[in-house]
Amino acid sequence: MISKTDEKVLNRMELEIALTLPDDLTVEAVHDWLQNQPHLRYVRTTALTNIYFDTETQDLKKQKAALRLRFDDDKNQWLQTLKTAGKTDDGISIRHEWENPLTDANINLTAFEPAAQNYLAAYINRLTPVFETNFERRIYHYEHNGEIHEYAIDHGAVWRTNQERNVGIYELEIELKQGSAEHLRLLASQAQIQLNAHPQTKSKAARGYELLDEAHNRSNLD
Repeated sequence: MISKTDEKVLNRMELEIALTLPDDLTVEAVHDWLQNQPHLRYVRTTALTNIYFDTETQDLKKQKAALRLRFDDDKNQWLQTLKTAGKTDDGISIRHEWENPLTDANINLTAFEPAAQNYLAAYINRLTPVFETNFERRIYHYEHNGEIHEYAIDHGAVWRTNQERNVGIYELEIELKQGSAEHLRLLASQAQIQLNAHPQTKSKAARGYELLDEAHNRSNLD
């Protein structure tokens, strides 16, 4: 359950549930299913290029944080995002998140809110790209009785920056925008059952770091 303390800070937190979709279910089939759900409408499709940054000693990873530059092809817009250490509460991923638009593909520390600036200040001059996630995203809007949620079908891959190795991304994310965590769980449960999906407990960033660890372990063996 989401605690009373957590509920007071929902406006400063990202709450979402990610479901891994079965390989034999096409994106179009998921789209058709979503189109037939009550109170849900299609919004847009875009291609997202996401570059993740860390220090050589992976200081952000050690703090369970992720710093990302994202290019939204549909909006022709760069965004920078910092997500800090979170937790999973009964299937819901809960994280602090700061995000703002940029004029180009360069991290701008001063554009972040003070809390994010303070978090990154010690690392900003040592950051380097470490991996990418590139995928198509189809976005849907749910609104009913004061509940507002965003659905997204993500289909693509996580890549090491040298492009030698990748792991697939095929999932449905449901994010709470306004309303209750209980309703978010209900929507996710319905999608899980009807789409034969299963919970994805690892973030895209976590899967990127696993690729880095794999490369590091291989180089040690060599």
